[in-house]
Amino acid sequence: MKLWIIVGWLVLLFRCLNSDVVDEIPWNENRGNCSCEIEVYEPEENYGVIKSPHYPSFESCKGKCIYRILPKADKTVTLYTSPYEITENTYLVIYSLLKTDDGYERLFHAKIQGHVNYYYSSSDSQFASFASARSAGFEIHFISHPQRYYHTKFKITFDRYDEMKEPCDYPIVEIGEKETVIQRAHKFEHASGCVYKLKAQKHDGETDGDEIVIQIYQSVETEVTVKAHDASGKLKNVFSSSYSKALMMDAEDIRIISHRISKRDEAYEMAKITARLVKRTCDCGETTLTMDVRNQSYLSIRGPGYPDLSCPSRHCTYQLSFVGDDQEGEDKNKIGVVELSVEGLFSTSDEFSLKSDYKVFVGTSRYKSSSRYIKENFVIKQQALTVELESSRDLYKRYMEVNVTNRWIYADCACNFFKDKSIGMDTTFTISFPAICDYIYCNFDVKGNHYYQRTLLDFEVKGATYGDVVILRDKRNEEHYNSMMLNHRNRYETSEDTSFTYWRKDANATENAVLTFNYTLIKNNQECGHDPVYLTADFNQPVIVNSPGFPNFYQNNQECQFIVDVPEGSRMALSIDEISIENYHDHVKIYEGNTTDSALIREYSGRVRHQVLNVSTTTILITFTTDMSNSDRGFHITVTAQYPSEDADDPYTRTYILTALVLILIVSICAGIYFYETRYGKFRRERRNNGQQTTGTAENAANAGAAPNIAGIPMNQPPPNYDDLDHFFN
Repeated sequence: MKLWIIVGWLVLLFRCLNSDVVDEIPWNENRGNCSCEIEVYEPEENYGVIKSPHYPSFESCKGKCIYRILPKADKTVTLYTSPYEITENTYLVIYSLLKTDDGYERLFHAKIQGHVNYYYSSSDSQFASFASARSAGFEIHFISHPQRYYHTKFKITFDRYDEMKEPCDYPIVEIGEKETVIQRAHKFEHASGCVYKLKAQKHDGETDGDEIVIQIYQSVETEVTVKAHDASGKLKNVFSSSYSKALMMDAEDIRIISHRISKRDEAYEMAKITARLVKRTCDCGETTLTMDVRNQSYLSIRGPGYPDLSCPSRHCTYQLSFVGDDQEGEDKNKIGVVELSVEGLFSTSDEFSLKSDYKVFVGTSRYKSSSRYIKENFVIKQQALTVELESSRDLYKRYMEVNVTNRWIYADCACNFFKDKSIGMDTTFTISFPAICDYIYCNFDVKGNHYYQRTLLDFEVKGATYGDVVILRDKRNEEHYNSMMLNHRNRYETSEDTSFTYWRKDANATENAVLTFNYTLIKNNQECGHDPVYLTADFNQPVIVNSPGFPNFYQNNQECQFIVDVPEGSRMALSIDEISIENYHDHVKIYEGNTTDSALIREYSGRVRHQVLNVSTTTILITFTTDMSNSDRGFHITVTAQYPSEDADDPYTRTYILTALVLILIVSICAGIYFYETRYGKFRRERRNNGQQTTGTAENAANAGAAPNIAGIPMNQPPPNYDDLDHFFN
């Protein structure tokens, strides 16, 4: 009995702590036997006090008391919740009150619920105040369900402000196709936050099928709750988060409550919220499809909003059936097949599948670690198909398209359809396709080895014609082999499940095509010896250190040792070409010396490629240890001896080199100056002296009646050489 009482108390406590901004009390005018009328505070009243019936007495009643603080233009209202005591099953519900053309509209803001204890005191977590937007008021409902020995009282004061710093934005917001700011990223002082109602702009008199995209930006202090209601007011969806998020919801009736995570009043940053209207619908479209194979060869199934609309919270199921599959005359030797091309992008929580009544051909499950892109092409027999898409409520770019092509092919031209058959180890077969086959499809699922050992697919298609292709695909790789490659033996190594497909599309052949296929395990019987392997690398002769049988899978329970030397006085360089071993369980270790007691240089496990390791010692020990299960390709290391370069190790070498270069540069500059002065200085002085003599001659000519120019040269003489004008600038 005590256990059930404790569980009941915990449930009530959980409801109390998690219902202050989400749960909404349905509206009704029934007030029960509470001795209170509807108290209305007119816009002219700038201050007031709201009390519980019989305050300050604890006496309570059964019913509802309603208090209305009517809005006043351009003024805000602030409520202050003084200390109060509320029993369980008793509520204070706060609504924002807005004046509209049809009267007043209430927007739910918060619910203060009674505690499971004897009383719910002000020391418990509560919003200390509420602030309205401009031109908005409040309506408060006190809902009481008294019990014996339980009592309730409360008091709330309010006042109006002409000017309030950064109030809430107006709650009713009309949303169009352009992005609209619902809430600014601004400082706010009231932890209870703000409320909003989003209304879609009507176009052509209708809003049915419209959706609103809501973008909530990051704010570490704000929690945003988005609630979507249908046309009748019934709650359809609730989302709450304090992280950056994008949502898409039906544009019927969307309410947003944004408040501080902590309920203590102090300045905090409100999260920015924007919204825009999407007028395209996210309907599933036609979900029952019939393909008449006698006169229809193609159809396409596309998900809602294809190709660029997110369309969250959709569940679409498409049923595809085939009719008219009776063939007459020469076509009786043909069978009907369906070529399917599937492409889609799905979020981490989306679910998609393409299936028949007994098999899933392709799909993705819910709760993936990352988004998934699917692109598949395959062929199956004509059969009823179901395509199912269930999108999460996340606003994520997703799309889905399934293209269906009906074909008639000869029965001898198909050996196996997609996911019809799996083959295991040591399988060999040969299949001949007649030259009449212009369309060939042959698919097998090749099962990998259980112990992750390497396997070999050996195949060849004699008589392959232009357009023939073999596609091999596992989790890591996808390879295509064309007709020129198929006419000789091909080898494909893998350790995983692999899909093998031989495909010919609309190609004319002149001879039979013969497919030969062989699937075997690559066996590696090489093991490590009991004694270490000694190797010596020289300057012009590197050595290779690798696991036994590399690249074939190594054996389990191995302990290998390799001791590598280089000439005395040289350096050792290790090229880690590849290490592919079981992570955490198999190890390659390199020691400085020839024993495991020496210093450990490096340890490897898992996968490593193309690394270089320089070692100062002339002897190293490489050990390779494996456990009792799982193996891989092993390791491949190249060891090279290098000439010593002592200068490279001298910390003063670079300083010496730079100093020498600077000295050489200075000497070169001085030598150049000296050479220039020695070679050309004499001629410059001679030209200067000649210029002075020319000036004197010009003066004599002027006395004789000649007409000299400004340079002292007679105008009737030819101009001097440009070199003779140097004296004008000296």
